[in-house]
Amino acid sequence: ALRTKVNFYYDTLSPYAWFGFETLCRYQKPWNLDLQLKPMNLGKIMGESGNTPPGMNPSKASMLSRDAQRVSDMLNLPYKPVEHFAKTVFIRGSIPCLKTLAACQILYPDKLEEMSRQ
Repeated sequence: ALRTKVNFYYDTLSPYAWFGFETLCRYQKPWNLDLQLKPMNLGKIMGESGNTPPGMNPSKASMLSRDAQRVSDMLNLPYKPVEHFAKTVFIRGSIPCLKTLAACQILYPDKLEEMSRQ
C-alpha cells in the first residue's frame, strides 16, 4: 500500500505543535505515513503574517494552560507548562534549538525525531 506523505512543520515552543508531533510519530506506522519532520520558526511566521500568538491574546492566554492540559489528557501525553513562559518564548526563543534541528535534519536525518524531543 502506498504511504501517505505528511510534511509536519513545527516549532519546539508550541505545545500544540508538540501534541501534533507526538501524535503523528506515535501513529506513523499504523496510519502508514511517510512523515517528513520540518522544524520552522513559528514566531517569524506570526510576525510576518501580522498574527498574534495565543499567549499574547488575553482571552486566549487565559484558556491556554487549561486547554493544553485537556489536550494532554485526551491524547495521554504528559504536559508540563514552560516555566517563565514569557522569558522563554520572547527572550530566549526557539531559534538556537531550531538551528540545531536544521543541522540535524541535514547531517543526521534519522535522528531528527529523537533530537526534537530534547
